[in-house]
Amino acid sequence: MNGENDTFSQNLSNHEEKIKSIILGYLTCPVDASGAYLGAIMITDYLTRPFHFSYISPIRPTLYQRILFGKTLNEHIKVEVIAKGLFSEIPRKPNLLLVDEHILLHAESHIKVPIAFIEKSSGSDPNSISTIAYKTNPNLDTENIISEYLTSLEHLIDLIEPFERIKQAIKETLKAPNPH
Repeated sequence: MNGENDTFSQNLSNHEEKIKSIILGYLTCPVDASGAYLGAIMITDYLTRPFHFSYISPIRPTLYQRILFGKTLNEHIKVEVIAKGLFSEIPRKPNLLLVDEHILLHAESHIKVPIAFIEKSSGSDPNSISTIAYKTNPNLDTENIISEYLTSLEHLIDLIEPFERIKQAIKETLKAPNPH
C-alpha cells in the first residue's frame, strides 16, 4: 500500500511541476473609436504574472488600403501585421496563446503555437463545472493539448482577467506623452 502512495505522490508532484512550467501568452487586437487598430501581447507564468509585455502603435489604414483589402482588411491587420509582428518579438514562446477574438485563431499557422479563443462560459450546460468556454482552430490538431492546459489552470486562476490588464496597459501607454 505504501508503494501506491509513493507512486500517487510522485504523479501528483510531476503534475504540479508540469502546471508550474506552463507559459501563457495573451494577445488582443482591439479597434479604437477612431478605427485605429491596436494590439498587445503579454507573456506570463502559469499564474498570469507577466514577464513580457509589448504593444504596437495604432495602425490607421488608409482609404486606399480599406478599398483594396475590402472585407479582408480586418483579418490582414490583426493576423498578418499585429499578431505575427508581436509574436516575432517575444523573448520566450508560450505553450499556449489565448486570444479574445475568433479571427485571431488564424494566426496559429504563422506562429506555430496552440491558440485558443476564450470567453466566459454561458453556463448553459448544467453538467459543466467550467467557468470558461473555448474554441480552437478546427483545421489543426491542437484541441487535446489546449484542453489539458485550460483544465489544469482554470481552477487556479481567472484565465480571462489578463485581457483587461492588457487593454488598460494599452490605454495608459497611449496617454503617455510621445518622447520624441
